[in-house]
Amino acid sequence: MTGLGRAVKLRKDWEEVKIKWMYVVVYHKFNPNPELLLKTGNAKLVEASPFDYFWGQGRSKTGSNVLGQILMIVRDQLRSGLELDQDFDTESRIKLRAGTKRKS
Repeated sequence: MTGLGRAVKLRKDWEEVKIKWMYVVVYHKFNPNPELLLKTGNAKLVEASPFDYFWGQGRSKTGSNVLGQILMIVRDQLRSGLELDQDFDTESRIKLRAGTKRKS
């Protein structure tokens, strides 16, 4: 069933909001059972998709790994007992690799 997501019409502002929405989803996924994420300790978390250079690191490991960064941010918040950050600032919190656009 690969490729079904590509057939979905995205909201007009998706490129501007996708990182914040991924943060919200990841937070809510792990908040009920934080130990699932906390047991990763301080390991660097990586979305290892060989095809995705935005959410993952890509085949050449030069991608931005935005999903991995979000997972590590949420892990730190859960470890510290912090709630969902309603004002999550993607510009300052997520680092993009050179050549990787915030709009993918």
